[in-house]
Amino acid sequence: MGAIMKQLKKMLTALCLILSMAVTSPIVAPQTVATVEAKAAAKTYKVNAGKKIKVSLLSGYSNVKYATSNKKVATVDKKGNVKGVKAGTVTITAKSGRKSASCKVVVSAVLNKTKAEVAADKKIVLKLVGAPAKVAWSTSNKKIATVNAKGQVTGVRPGKVTITAKCAKKIYKCAVTVGVDSATALKKVSVRYEECPCYTVAFVTNKNVYPIQIYASAQYYDAQKKSIAMKSGSKDSNYCLEPNKTTILLLPHPKKSGNYYIPASKKVTYTAKKVVAKKWNVGAMMSNDEHIEDKMLGEKRAYYSIANLSTKETFDYVFFTVLVYRDNQLLYAYHENNQMESLIPRSMKKYEKSLCNLDGSSTFGTYYQANKIVINFDSAYCY
Repeated sequence: MGAIMKQLKKMLTALCLILSMAVTSPIVAPQTVATVEAKAAAKTYKVNAGKKIKVSLLSGYSNVKYATSNKKVATVDKKGNVKGVKAGTVTITAKSGRKSASCKVVVSAVLNKTKAEVAADKKIVLKLVGAPAKVAWSTSNKKIATVNAKGQVTGVRPGKVTITAKCAKKIYKCAVTVGVDSATALKKVSVRYEECPCYTVAFVTNKNVYPIQIYASAQYYDAQKKSIAMKSGSKDSNYCLEPNKTTILLLPHPKKSGNYYIPASKKVTYTAKKVVAKKWNVGAMMSNDEHIEDKMLGEKRAYYSIANLSTKETFDYVFFTVLVYRDNQLLYAYHENNQMESLIPRSMKKYEKSLCNLDGSSTFGTYYQANKIVINFDSAYCY
């Protein structure tokens, strides 16, 4: 009995100890963590006027509706595609139920071309797309290309020029290269012809304000209007025909039984191109002391001098054509040049040419009767 009582006493003591600890220990309430949803900064998009971009707002939401703060600056469709209209900044807003998001779109004005080509006497139009104000146009060289108040650029002569547009304190530039359009250039090229036993002689005058390369090709026809085939063709050219200058092109006649003859008819086709080399000049050349005389029995020679009137340029190649006449009848024509010697400024070179057998024949009687020569400068070149 005593042992049972001792066991109960121990159990009561332990219970009292537990109860006393429960009363004296503080009660700790469970902690709560506050969550804050961070709002991302609105994204800014950039687009050129006339172009489109797609903005990403409320991804994953359905029935999203888009709106723009200014339709004059940019528009937006139901899929979030934004199109720049005019230089400026707009806010694009997307909504789906109670959710909404927005972004900024910066629209920039832009030239429709930053590089362009135009032929002399032809026109192209430049436009500042999305210009927020009046545009002021200018050219870096009016001798190469001009531009009007509407951005219309007119080619004047071959070369390179910069066209500038100024708007709202910003500058936009377009690099323009002016070339030559053959059909346009040929409208200001005049031609007259003379015939001699070996050639159709074309006197070609350039009335453009810029130099051109000129190419000629002749097709001859017989009395039955059938074309006459020529192995090497009938062609001639000039690599730099300056404005208001005349070059002479020699178009060989066909041969028949070993002799040249003048065909019943012909068709001459011309092509004009841009001059590639820069240092060409014809205006500084002149000729004098032109005469014909007998040097020995049965031979006749032409004498002439060529002068360089330039004070700066030395010409390494001088190309010219000599026309041989008896009164007003053209007997012969030939090209000549001084490729083996330089013609320094304010200097003169003398030339001598035998008039016998110029056409390769064994006779010289016709040329022996020559009493007039004419010198025509076709082109001159300096390195």
